[in-house]
Amino acid sequence: MERMRGNLWSIVLLILLAACEKDKAVTQIITDQRTFLSVIKAIQDDGEIVLNTIDYNTNGTVKTRISYKDYPSGLISSKADYIYRDNELEYIDEKINFGSGAFSNATQFNRSVFEYDTEGKVIQKNNFQFNNTKFELKSFITFTYNIHRLPVMENRYAENGALTGYSIYEYDKGGNISSASVYSINTMNQTPVLTSKATYTYDSGENPYRKIYATVENIPFSVNLNNVVKTSIADFSKPAVHLQPAQTLVRYIYNKNGLPIAMDENGNRFLLEYR
Repeated sequence: MERMRGNLWSIVLLILLAACEKDKAVTQIITDQRTFLSVIKAIQDDGEIVLNTIDYNTNGTVKTRISYKDYPSGLISSKADYIYRDNELEYIDEKINFGSGAFSNATQFNRSVFEYDTEGKVIQKNNFQFNNTKFELKSFITFTYNIHRLPVMENRYAENGALTGYSIYEYDKGGNISSASVYSINTMNQTPVLTSKATYTYDSGENPYRKIYATVENIPFSVNLNNVVKTSIADFSKPAVHLQPAQTLVRYIYNKNGLPIAMDENGNRFLLEYR
């Protein structure tokens, strides 16, 4: 009897080990660490062209983002370096090159400095530009949030504190921005004027751009959970011209992680690579 019981326990143990190995195999198939967008390419008739590369720190935060004029030649159009303090993004240093060389005398140096509230939300973004020997404040933006910690309004100010405009964001049930209304204010007339309104439609795929931008850095793409498949923008800046809203349609191909690896934007094709 004891021998039978021992054999029975051996069989149970083998079954449990086999189940664990099966679960482990399933996990290995489903889990893929390559979820950080690292390269964006354009597909053209003569081949693929690298447009952007993104490097990350070991903790998964963005370290550097580069846009290229000519990747094989090393010609850069812009480079953004992300600097952190106490696990918060402190500022972004960006070099923008307007010349034909790799950072010629036509380079502009910008710095975006972020301020936070006690809950860790960005409440102000200060925009500086390097002039001769130091950075000078050129403008700043303040942000307000809803109860879900999503930005619902941004106010834009000139360096002297004058309000120059604001944007209002509305959300759908999925936590994606459904519309963005942009208002402007000029020095001659302090009454806010609606200059444009964008509406967005989404699919259910995961938005990879949330990992490469600070929350308020590139709204709506830095906020949305899902990917935009349709954008309609109504331009009200020229009231005498009654134009139809400009539309952008996007189709995606997804990998097994639910992340887009290819997209077609109004006929322009792109590839997205992860690490």
